[in-house]
Amino acid sequence: MCEPDNTSDYKGHFEWTWTRAGDYAYLPCPNGGWGLNSEPAVAYRPCFPPYNIPHVVWMNYFKSYWGEPNTQACRWSSETTNKLLELKNELVAEIKEMILERTNNISIIIDILREANFVLRFAPYLTGEDVRYTASIAELSVRSGIEGVYLLDRSIGKEVVKLADKLLDLDTSILQEAEDACLRFVDSYC
Repeated sequence: MCEPDNTSDYKGHFEWTWTRAGDYAYLPCPNGGWGLNSEPAVAYRPCFPPYNIPHVVWMNYFKSYWGEPNTQACRWSSETTNKLLELKNELVAEIKEMILERTNNISIIIDILREANFVLRFAPYLTGEDVRYTASIAELSVRSGIEGVYLLDRSIGKEVVKLADKLLDLDTSILQEAEDACLRFVDSYC
């Protein structure tokens, strides 16, 4: 049996109860789910049986142990993060639609970038996930213009620079947390 354990991440605090080895523990998502179906969203975590290694009796090898929790179905604890993810998904959908319909309506892209800037301006705090989503929004907006999905213009550039400016004002610890997204953004356009 896996003993009770607590874990926390950007999606909430989870209190895992006694679970039989070989089973999964399930908990409702503290902030709800993404609404993909009518069932309640859950996080889950495997409880693994003890190792069965002959001649090894040290380091609690004969004790069940927890695997990593899976909280993918859960919404973020931060409404800022949830909104940035929604904006990123909306941007992806709009770009796909432009490609399929061969349209060039950049006003939608500019509106999404402005909304992302608005969200960042009034966010009480930002996390590494916020930085990742913001960098992804900026990168996708510029890359799609470079690849000819739509014409890049001054308005898109202005909004992307505002996003980058907001990210550069963050504490370095938050930037380090999202270093991969930031480096990808800088490498692509500098």
